[in-house]
Amino acid sequence: MPPEGHRPWQRTCRKRHVSPHLVKNKSLCRLGTLALRGGSGRPRCSSDKRRGGPRHSVVIEARHMPLHNRQKLPAFFQSGIIREGPRYMIVEFVGPAGSGKTTIAHALCHHLRAHGHPASVILTYQPGGYQSMLDPGGIIPAIHRVARAIAGPISMACRPVANAADFRVCARLVNTLPPRNLIWRIRLAQYVLRLARAWRQSIGCQEIVIFDQAFVQVVSTLALLSGCANEKSLADALDIVPTADIVVRINACEGLRIERLNDRQRRQSFAERLFEAKLEANLRSAQTVDQVCGLLRARGRSIVDVDTSRRLSPTLALEDIEDHIFEAL
Repeated sequence: MPPEGHRPWQRTCRKRHVSPHLVKNKSLCRLGTLALRGGSGRPRCSSDKRRGGPRHSVVIEARHMPLHNRQKLPAFFQSGIIREGPRYMIVEFVGPAGSGKTTIAHALCHHLRAHGHPASVILTYQPGGYQSMLDPGGIIPAIHRVARAIAGPISMACRPVANAADFRVCARLVNTLPPRNLIWRIRLAQYVLRLARAWRQSIGCQEIVIFDQAFVQVVSTLALLSGCANEKSLADALDIVPTADIVVRINACEGLRIERLNDRQRRQSFAERLFEAKLEANLRSAQTVDQVCGLLRARGRSIVDVDTSRRLSPTLALEDIEDHIFEAL
């Protein structure tokens, strides 16, 4: 028998490392089994005390309740899960080609989800991921990429008023740092359009939105392909683009990036290689990324640096990025 004065919700809170004051309605615990868990899945520590408490993400699950008990809950509880998590946040990755931006972005998304925090990776593409015996040349995904690149701007043009801000950002950014190659100019223009729309739609979402290649990366790529970028043009381009809550810079040594780029090229199909830049251009991207990140730091922007050259650094980097995310909340 539990001691006198003991409440089931208090036992659940201690077991799940959730403070009892986070439970808004204690009577809900008498209606069924409510699972409460902390966002980090660990007990309160000294760093949590400095930040004003543990990093909670309260989750109340009502799916396993009897039907007659579930009907007593408010309407928004009956859907299954109620989450009081962090507000929305946009995390942007930047780095040279072959540094591991997409890999770390997806690993961070899985890491946050495993700790109970909603997260998603937007506008991501993993090169060399398509392999099919029926389509060894990769024609089908190439057609799909071209169709998506064409359909996206057309659908946005059908609503000119709603997407006017996205078109202005795209036009100003591409005109500030115009690529010398016409094909690359068209490719980057349509990507900036889709990125601007995805960025605008991410504002206000109740989750952590991760972009493995967003506006800072686009500015670096435009500066590389324009061939005439200077400090003033880069500063003007950074004034045009929106600001992410956290910028994560991924870096790796040149030898490792060459090895990764060669391995990526071996895994890619013939059609997929047509969309890739040359190896020399990819290696030069590290200089433009350093220049752009230097301008951001000069403006007082905080950048999380991650070096994927070391074996254990990606694992430690995920925890470091997570700490920066909750410091910014």
